[in-house]
Amino acid sequence: MPVNSDYKVSVIVPVYNVEQYLSDCLESICRQTLKGIEIIVVNDGSTDNSLSIIKSFQQKYSNIKLINKKNGGLSSARNAGIDMAVGEYLFFVDSDDFIDLDTLEKMYVKAKETHCPLIICGILQYWSDKLAHRLVEPVSFVRKYIDGGRNVLFEGQLGVMKDLDLGIYPYVTSSNPTVAYACASCGVPIGKITDVTGVIKAFSSAVGQGPFPTEMGEAESEAFRGSGENVDDEFGARTGRARRLGWLDLPVVKYGAEINGYTELAVCKIDKLDSFDKIKVCVGYELDGRLLDVMPSTSELERVKPVYREMEGWKCDTTRVRKIADLPENAKKYLRLIEEYTGVKVAYAGVGPDRDSIATL
Repeated sequence: MPVNSDYKVSVIVPVYNVEQYLSDCLESICRQTLKGIEIIVVNDGSTDNSLSIIKSFQQKYSNIKLINKKNGGLSSARNAGIDMAVGEYLFFVDSDDFIDLDTLEKMYVKAKETHCPLIICGILQYWSDKLAHRLVEPVSFVRKYIDGGRNVLFEGQLGVMKDLDLGIYPYVTSSNPTVAYACASCGVPIGKITDVTGVIKAFSSAVGQGPFPTEMGEAESEAFRGSGENVDDEFGARTGRARRLGWLDLPVVKYGAEINGYTELAVCKIDKLDSFDKIKVCVGYELDGRLLDVMPSTSELERVKPVYREMEGWKCDTTRVRKIADLPENAKKYLRLIEEYTGVKVAYAGVGPDRDSIATL
């Protein structure tokens, strides 16, 4: 990254559909007490009024630079900002956040005083003051409950394909969202994990870039996605971005089962398939004319051809069903195929967005 001494700090702000918060965010950056900052705002293909808001700030503040690009996800937007940045230091701000007006000045002064290349601000102290009564030493806290015979639930964020080491690198997160990492991060012996529930959808979804062998065309996706008005429509919970959608990918589900050691499966959103005459399920990958028996690399996954099994739909409402045995016969066949392919029983089937919209054994 080239350095221009005129700019002490390059502030990078990735933006995607945040019109509700963006003005407060940009105002807090533009009014910083530290002089000599450049503000690089990366509009990542917003479809709301975000771009107009950015341009209105550009007219008022000459140090705002705009990158307007096709949607590629948070990492892509940040990288685009880094490529343009010429400041001595980088600073990232999420576009639905705001910062105190002296944040950059305090951090820059501290960096110069300590000759330190990395400065972390006091957000931890802020939350410590707010939530001190809820903070505990986690290892001993969890151990006490385990030794006392209590149930402890670890919930993993993201799926195995976003794992830093085992997923579709570089389209991954910065950690390991797998079962083993619950032990590593919380100091719990692996032998204490007794049950592992794999949570999947009855179809596939993804946000951002990366290989997606079973991805549907836009017309097919609309049948799953919804309008965004309902809580279970297929839009990002935080960003509001429309998810990429596809047919169920059983090689991915089996890969997750092998790595995480699922003892049972929860298959969500079965009800989203209620209206389909035919339902496709990916049961394998073909690459260069041969069937694969392992999960391919990221570059190979970009080139595979999904092998589908077509199943008959059930064409009836499942949202009132509360026992898996009472599901339509074709819906039960769908779940049995998942069980047979992965070797893991389906213990739960989601049939709607409400807490009690679950069919169990």
